[in-house]
Amino acid sequence: MNYSISSKHSPDHFCATLCGAFAMLLYWVTLAPTVTGEDGGELIAAAYTLGIPHPTGYPLWTMLAHLFGLLLPIAEYACRISFMSAFFAAATVYFLVLFLRHLNLSRICTITAALTFAASREFWEQSVIAEVYTLNAFFVILCIYLLLLWTESKSPTTLYLFTIIYSLSLSNHSTMYLLGPWFLCFIFYQHRPLMRQYKTLGYCVALFLISLLVHLYLPIRSRTNPAMDWGNPETFQTFWDVFTRVQYSAMMNDERSLGLFSQQLLSFCKYYLWEFTPWVLLLAMPGLYGLYKSSRTIFALTTGVFSLVLVGSIIIPNFAIEYYWVWLNTTYWIPCYLITAIWIGYFMDYAQERLKSHPRLLHALSIIIILSPLIVHFEHNDQSNYYYSRDYAQNLLDTLDENALYFGEGDHAIFPITYLHIVEGKRSDITIGNQYGYISPELYTDMPDTLRSIMPRLPRAVDDPIIFDWILKHTDRPVYSTRPRNSLTHDAIQHGLLYQYYPKDSPAPQPPENLWESYHWTSLDPDETHNDWTAETIVYEYHYAKARASFTRNEDEEAMHLIRLASQVTHGHKQAVYNLGMLLVRNGYLDEAKEYFIQVLDEDSDYISARYNLTLCYMKKNDFEKALIHSQKLIQDFPDDKGMTNLHKKILQNQSALQDNNSLD
Repeated sequence: MNYSISSKHSPDHFCATLCGAFAMLLYWVTLAPTVTGEDGGELIAAAYTLGIPHPTGYPLWTMLAHLFGLLLPIAEYACRISFMSAFFAAATVYFLVLFLRHLNLSRICTITAALTFAASREFWEQSVIAEVYTLNAFFVILCIYLLLLWTESKSPTTLYLFTIIYSLSLSNHSTMYLLGPWFLCFIFYQHRPLMRQYKTLGYCVALFLISLLVHLYLPIRSRTNPAMDWGNPETFQTFWDVFTRVQYSAMMNDERSLGLFSQQLLSFCKYYLWEFTPWVLLLAMPGLYGLYKSSRTIFALTTGVFSLVLVGSIIIPNFAIEYYWVWLNTTYWIPCYLITAIWIGYFMDYAQERLKSHPRLLHALSIIIILSPLIVHFEHNDQSNYYYSRDYAQNLLDTLDENALYFGEGDHAIFPITYLHIVEGKRSDITIGNQYGYISPELYTDMPDTLRSIMPRLPRAVDDPIIFDWILKHTDRPVYSTRPRNSLTHDAIQHGLLYQYYPKDSPAPQPPENLWESYHWTSLDPDETHNDWTAETIVYEYHYAKARASFTRNEDEEAMHLIRLASQVTHGHKQAVYNLGMLLVRNGYLDEAKEYFIQVLDEDSDYISARYNLTLCYMKKNDFEKALIHSQKLIQDFPDDKGMTNLHKKILQNQSALQDNNSLD
């Protein structure tokens, strides 16, 4: 059936409202009741204080979230901001219905596509937590819907509205910059006389620039020094640093190759396969052809959006092929999933033509397509009992002494505490030393210029230990961190979930014996994390820290049990697996440690520390044949490293000595 784009059919707002209401009900039932992982804690704190969250600062999202926080009568503030994600997700579904109905797809085709998208894994996941991605999806569908309307009418008013919406979208998420040139090319190709309509173009430019002024929120609000003021973007330089995400430049992978790009594309395909469930995605492919046959104009517009988001979100971050980095990138692909939902609608259009004499079969097919992602993803996306982040943050706060300096390692250890500290006013006596991912400059304002002069304007990762050591030497406050940091002058002594720092020449007091029993957890079962990265990390760190404490108390059987529990949620995260191996090595369990080092090398054969320690394990267990295999690999990779050469020689010497002893016997 060949549908043409026509303006004679008015958008079916009732159908759109029903679909949006269904999506909202789904998200309300599975909504997170409190702070969650990812960036939630600091985003909520920024909304609460009308402050500045992480780069790019998200000024529009912050102001909207502040309004939701003020107006919604929901008990916990974090839940109000999560509700905003659900609201814009439902609004995205609403406009997706209007878009498809305006393309003359039938109601059953439209409803199937919209509700399947509502239940898609990543979009649903982001719809029940405090994040920026559903607002971004809302802008994507609204932009292409307005361009559809403008394509038919060539109305300047519609073009002006599109210009405002697109310009505002740039103040929410930077992926929209990828789409600007494509939208511009599409507009001029569709209506070439526009290039000579200078008055219309002038209005568009003016509206675009006026809407961009939303970004001025950052320097204006920063000058009031809100409690959440990431990057302090008051000057042009600091504003530019926040706007261009300079802080994260060091996280970029320098390697670029066709092989790496192919692996990154394959990573997308693995997630894409399960976004709607594989068989539903398979059905979407014929729908792409159906869209092409129906309207090449909309085919070009939407596939351009899909391609630009996909390629741009791979090339720009250039993520490493590791579980964490791939997971971090998946949210950028939501616009691709949105476009795929349109293809699902066109597949249903094809099915409707073939099953027009069997309407019951068509309805059954629609229900099955909708239920497939809904059932498969429900457990993963049901955040209605998610308390991992809040429990973890509260337990950390309960561990801290009065007036403590706290340094968290990782977003999961900083942002939930930021939420409790700023929004709920808990433990106002403490200071989060690295609330913005770097050590707060206020903590080392008295550092001598001779020392500060060797550091760039924005301290690097290599400068962090120098700054931390200086703080330890010049503070009389208790200092804690979630992972032990190296220091030339202080020892890190485990204190429950945390590590407290004491001068090397002074005795360290014993932590309270009942500290572990004082912690409160809603759940720590590895089987209940549902593959949520933050939940898994928290469960891992709890069991790892408690295993370390158990070894100290000579409770080896309990420690080994805890290590096994921790290993269930590592998902190939090589640093976590490596840490378990090293904990076993330090406590004499070499055979068990070898298995963890082998796991690391299976993930990354170039993980030198794992190979080096695996070699040592083999040597100490007198398995010289395997030790030599790995030591030769180390020498091959580092031929000028004396440590690797000496290790190889030592293995040969020990092997020879063992052979001599055996011959004497």
